[in-house]
Amino acid sequence: MKRFLQAITLASCSLLLAACGNLKNSDLASNSTTTTSEAKKYETTSSTDGGYSVLLKKGVYKTSPISGLEATNYDNSVDESAMERGLIRVSKKVFSTKDYVIQEGQQLDEATVTNWLGRYSKSNKEGLNLKNNGKTGSTTRNPIILQQIMEEDFYVKSGSSYKLAGISISLGLNSVDYYTKTTDGAEYSTKISPAKRRAFGQKTANTIVSRLHAKTKLKNIPIMVGLFSKTDTDSLVGGTYFSYGTASANSSKISKWSSVNEKTRCCRQSMEPARSVPVTNPNSPALRMKLRITSRTFPGSRPLCATTMASWLTKASPSPRSSTVICRYKALPRRL
Repeated sequence: MKRFLQAITLASCSLLLAACGNLKNSDLASNSTTTTSEAKKYETTSSTDGGYSVLLKKGVYKTSPISGLEATNYDNSVDESAMERGLIRVSKKVFSTKDYVIQEGQQLDEATVTNWLGRYSKSNKEGLNLKNNGKTGSTTRNPIILQQIMEEDFYVKSGSSYKLAGISISLGLNSVDYYTKTTDGAEYSTKISPAKRRAFGQKTANTIVSRLHAKTKLKNIPIMVGLFSKTDTDSLVGGTYFSYGTASANSSKISKWSSVNEKTRCCRQSMEPARSVPVTNPNSPALRMKLRITSRTFPGSRPLCATTMASWLTKASPSPRSSTVICRYKALPRRL
């Protein structure tokens, strides 16, 4: 009976991953190839269509410890996937897919980014968001502008191993900051102009570059920072990148910024029903690895099941009364 249940689980997960996308058409490749003959310490996936090969260590896909961290609960789930896919696209302008392999960011940890996403204060001098000025008016208060930080690491072959050779950082900047004046009170919002987002983003990027290059192991690593404009919470279309810059080795700031002209056009939406998938071991590293890779693969209209399930599998297990995790599909715009 146990073997039968395991077989059913594997079959169900295969169907889930097939429904979530086609890895061969993604920016990250899916076919694993070993790059060392001794103990298979490092592996990379084979790349296709100008995508990055993904670095695996001992066959394991490493997820970023800062994945999913955000400054507030007011966020659009569509933005996260657009921000992640876009970071890979922008990174290609700096780190060639022919010379580098990619791994989810490992240089920033959860505690550090949690502090960075907070407001600057006496108790949090690492905070990158503006300090609370004590005002509650939509045009007089200091809004939360920095909503999210993402990181991707880039490696080059070094003998039978790989060494870190580049870092990409994404700063998710709010176009609208939602807040309440009292606990559980009415919701208000502050709009943040493009000019203010750009100025704040560039200043914050230089602060992050300075902090990272102050670390001995990172001082010689070039750092690319992309500025991403997040949408409002009701938008069915994800945000876009509007600027990026690169700090060379040993530099404490980005001296030149380039514009990114990304536009999202929507003509129709795609809806699919929710699906139930039996999962006997929601904390399986192999399943989490596949879900994380699959979550990147949607070029147009895409279900969010991979991203959603990866988050669920990391943070919580299914209800004790049920061994089923629900894969929810959402209506998303089809890109042209």
